[in-house]
Amino acid sequence: MTGLFLFFFMCSSVSATTLPEVMAPVTQFIFVLSKGNDSPNAEIQRYERGDKGWNMVGSSFRGVLGKNGIATGDGVYAGPEFQAEKVKAEGDRRTPTGIFRLRKVYGIGETDAFKGRMPYVKVTAELEGVDDPKSRYYNQIVDRSRLKETPDWQSHETMLRKDGIYHWLVEVAHNPLNIPGRGSLIFFHIWRAAGKGTIGCVAAEESKLLEMLRWLDPVREPRLIILPSQNLAIFQKALGITGNFH
Repeated sequence: MTGLFLFFFMCSSVSATTLPEVMAPVTQFIFVLSKGNDSPNAEIQRYERGDKGWNMVGSSFRGVLGKNGIATGDGVYAGPEFQAEKVKAEGDRRTPTGIFRLRKVYGIGETDAFKGRMPYVKVTAELEGVDDPKSRYYNQIVDRSRLKETPDWQSHETMLRKDGIYHWLVEVAHNPLNIPGRGSLIFFHIWRAAGKGTIGCVAAEESKLLEMLRWLDPVREPRLIILPSQNLAIFQKALGITGNFH
């Protein structure tokens, strides 16, 4: 009951703030437009703020979301524009909607291989993403070799994956308070294939993803914005942006 109350309190708190106010310090964002509440397909664009407002950077490209579609997330902002039919929960295989800060970039190469400006961490076999809601490390990436105590989690993701989808990724700050069961380990990573959904992350072709990661600049307060398609017109009007969305 406490968790449910907290969720509605958070939603009512952010809904009093407008989208332009939330975006005031932001001059760079990645825009992900869902193709439907239960669809894994998405369209992705980049925007940066210029003297005359928001400008699209490059061309749009295809991406994928959770296998089961989208659900309302918990980030910087999840006002009425971002409400989906369901609320994000652990294991639902849905990607959270909302506006999110971006944390560190992870990759298999050394820092000079990344050639970007975001904080960067080289992936090792000791890095584990904890998705066990009962763990004190829930929704965190932990270096097992540095723990002084026995790991308290029963499930996790190995960051050095054999399938290569985590060879490059950026950590999305969903569920920043690490509330048990609200969803964990949301990344923007390499896709397996077009149309093949994730377990809750955003994914795209490797070349597109790496270009985007190198473009991100922490000084510009970059954000990831994931929006239900039915609210596109509302979002565009609120920020005064345009784009050729399909």
